[in-house]
Amino acid sequence: MKAEHRRDKRSRVFLSAFLRTADGDSEVKLTNLSGVGACAEYPVVLAPGSEVQVSRGDIRVPARIAWAAEGKIGIEFVEALDVNEFRTQGRTSANSHLSDLHKPVEKLSPRLERHWAKILSQ
Repeated sequence: MKAEHRRDKRSRVFLSAFLRTADGDSEVKLTNLSGVGACAEYPVVLAPGSEVQVSRGDIRVPARIAWAAEGKIGIEFVEALDVNEFRTQGRTSANSHLSDLHKPVEKLSPRLERHWAKILSQ
């Protein structure tokens, strides 16, 4: 997406986060971040539209791949992100939050319930 068409201002960052894909979890370096998306250094080319999850500290954000080029990916968040809260989260290991992934659906918004139901049924 061209910068002039972006819906939200992006900030240059260099943050560690984890990306969960269908193939597992990997550490990524976010190079820019906004409330609606991010750009990350990632060695694997992912198909646009692929559903993923970005996590940092206690925050886990459902997302999809907007674009991919050699060494970088564009990530579009499913729901808006509080950038300041995300930035201040400490780094966490990829496996430290596995038990939290299956939260009761009554705690999720209807949109996230549908999103996770689709991912978990694959």
